[in-house]
Amino acid sequence: MSIGLVVVLSIVLMGGMAFLTYLLGRRVSSRLVKYIPAFASLLGLVFFIIKLNFIPYQVHAFEGIFDMVAIIILAITFSCSLIVAIIVEFIQYKRRI
Repeated sequence: MSIGLVVVLSIVLMGGMAFLTYLLGRRVSSRLVKYIPAFASLLGLVFFIIKLNFIPYQVHAFEGIFDMVAIIILAITFSCSLIVAIIVEFIQYKRRI
């Protein structure tokens, strides 16, 4: 798989997950909207981990390095967005009390 195709596929998957979470947040609970970046980056992280482990590299060895860089960036994004969402959740909870 070329890196361009992988990036486009990852963006489409993360965008679809963000849209699905947005729809669930509007219909079920507005509290889910805070977690959209965390869910989207988690889906991208899982996608790149699966791609790194199960799709063999036959032509370019650098694709594995690109996948590792993407995994690191998405892991940092996931952890930061999850921490921010939890902090916002606690702040809003304290304001309701």
